[in-house]
Amino acid sequence: MSKVAVRLLLSFAVGAGLAYFAFRGLNWSALAEAFADADYWWLVPYFGTLAVVQFFRAWRWRFLLEPIAPKMPSTWRILTVSWVGFMAIIALPLRLGEVVRPYLIADPKDADSKDAASKETDSKGADSKGADSKGADSKGADPKDADSKGADPKDADPGAR
Repeated sequence: MSKVAVRLLLSFAVGAGLAYFAFRGLNWSALAEAFADADYWWLVPYFGTLAVVQFFRAWRWRFLLEPIAPKMPSTWRILTVSWVGFMAIIALPLRLGEVVRPYLIADPKDADSKDAASKETDSKGADSKGADSKGADSKGADPKDADSKGADPKDADPGAR
């Protein structure tokens, strides 16, 4: 059995155990009566506020995508992908929903999905592409040093060694 399958089964087992503890001893008839007596008009302002919050989250995400997206998706596309991603974060176990938005928004012809994923997971929105583990910019590597990240030994000057 794969590692992911084991984690998935463990996640469902923990969820089932917590659901058991949450609902044991519950008076189901009292719960049904409470739902029957509820004032559902309070859901209207809730969903209105939720829609406004989701709009601003998608708008913010548009600014995070701007530096890496050669062709910016429409605002409606970003909004719908954000809604689907939000639902996936809630519905899927092991926070698998975090990869849904970058996967859905990435266009294989235009944008690099790894860049979209780095924007999604980077809390500050800073793009770390091009920096190695020491913090040095790999684009500025010395071509004479074949061990430098990004250097091609064929481009090195043979007389300089």
